[in-house]
Amino acid sequence: MPAAETVECWMGSRPKIQLIIFGDSWCHGNGSVRAWPELLGERLGWRTLNVAIPGSDSRMLKQQCDILLNVMKRRELEVHEDAWVLVHTGGNDILSNHPHQIFRMVWAAISRLLCCGLPFCSGPMPIIDQVAHNVQALLSRLHTTLGIKNAILVGMPLTASLPMVEHTVRLLLGDNACVGATGAYILRQINAVHIAELRKMRPDCSQHTYQGGMGLEPPASNARAADFKVVCLDEAAAVDAITAAEPSEHEGELVGLGSYDALWQDPVHPSQLCHEALSNVFVERFRQELEQNHSGHTGRESTEASRLTRPILSKVLATR
Repeated sequence: MPAAETVECWMGSRPKIQLIIFGDSWCHGNGSVRAWPELLGERLGWRTLNVAIPGSDSRMLKQQCDILLNVMKRRELEVHEDAWVLVHTGGNDILSNHPHQIFRMVWAAISRLLCCGLPFCSGPMPIIDQVAHNVQALLSRLHTTLGIKNAILVGMPLTASLPMVEHTVRLLLGDNACVGATGAYILRQINAVHIAELRKMRPDCSQHTYQGGMGLEPPASNARAADFKVVCLDEAAAVDAITAAEPSEHEGELVGLGSYDALWQDPVHPSQLCHEALSNVFVERFRQELEQNHSGHTGRESTEASRLTRPILSKVLATR
């Protein structure tokens, strides 16, 4: 089977699954690296099932959902009534698309830079629209087959802090600081559009029929928007915050932090240290989003700049 099954084996009655992970290699990990979504579930104390497939794009979310349902049936697993799904996709959609479509996406972001920034002032981003469509289809299917009503949707790691992206930006735009700043702004614009689309995601209950057999009642037809929670995590911003940390702040313990060897397994994939730091970032952001957007609290103003530097990395050191 191409996807990793990371459900623990239990004696007697089995606890229900509380977190289901969909996505690509950033979620899958390998024998030497535990991916940050699994670490996030561990930090939250959740039983986790990972069906991510390395190299997959958003079109393969349907296949991952098929794998999920087959694994649950074969292993007689059930999902918790308040289970969450985590979806990490989009990066491979960009990598696998035609250069013309990538150029259209970049030009739409440049248009926002040159005008007032309103959506109608710039062109469409077909790649982003494609990802959003496939994510919504997945949520709709999960809602109507398993009764899922909570989703963590992750933005793409589209940032110059990622070695491959940095090298590509330099290749296309050169090393000029002003041009480089423009490239970084374009990437932020693309991420902002993507995350805005993710925040609007809700299941469409008319797309699928409830299959039952998982110990759940069919969801009410009016649960489409009212009961479904979406938490969005900005992965690019988290990677930027981690790589911006000063090694000198840690009294030499993090020599090389922010360098290629410390944070990256290769030009595209995070190292174990980076995965651990990301999980610490996102457990805080997840709780903040729940408090601010889904519990009726106005909450305290976010102090992300201070949260995402030394304290996050100190937690990683404490566990190593």
